[in-house]
Amino acid sequence: MTDSKRDIMISLYSWVVGLVMIFSGAGKMMDSAAFSSLIESYGLGFASRMAPWIIIIEVALGLMLILKLYSRISSLFTASLLVAFTFIYLYGHFIHGIDDCGCFGTIKTPFSTPAFVIIRNILLTYLAIWIY
Repeated sequence: MTDSKRDIMISLYSWVVGLVMIFSGAGKMMDSAAFSSLIESYGLGFASRMAPWIIIIEVALGLMLILKLYSRISSLFTASLLVAFTFIYLYGHFIHGIDDCGCFGTIKTPFSTPAFVIIRNILLTYLAIWIY
């Protein structure tokens, strides 16, 4: 792959992952109390106080990816965050029977089945690693 083609792919992937992160954070921002309650329902009450910070981090990482600010570190943190979210979702789904991932907060998407959530997160993680 030529350098120019690789740069185009990195830009495209950065925009895709960045927009999803911003959209996700914005949806949670609309009702951060509901997001905090969802974290508690996952059995992670200790982490519910971190809900506002999670939202800020998601939006910041999305902006950093789109603006190509610290691309390597922001893509690494994004991939790590997505892996953590995926494992937390799997834990909540299989241990507590929760189907709502809370991925986009109050914004409801038609693609929120457990299989789709996992596949989407794996794909976004792959893209973030590719950006790295």
